[in-house]
Amino acid sequence: MAIAAPITAMAASIGFARRKRARRADRRTASGVSQANLFQDRDLPVMTDYRALIGGVLGKSYGLRQSQLAEIFPQATPADLALV
Repeated sequence: MAIAAPITAMAASIGFARRKRARRADRRTASGVSQANLFQDRDLPVMTDYRALIGGVLGKSYGLRQSQLAEIFPQATPADLALV
């Protein structure tokens, strides 16, 4: 009887962990995150070009021209977020 209680508690704990993992996996697939969508099977792909966002803010804040921003952020078109 003394051994049965710890074994039962351990089995319940393992069952809880499995259910929690399954719920987490369900949430991932429901949100569109699946193994096929991950970059290098671990990370979400980058969807935002921060160079464009920062370039837009710098251009507005400091009055930089397109040619000056191209020196700072080559291959990025500054985005005007209308924040400044």
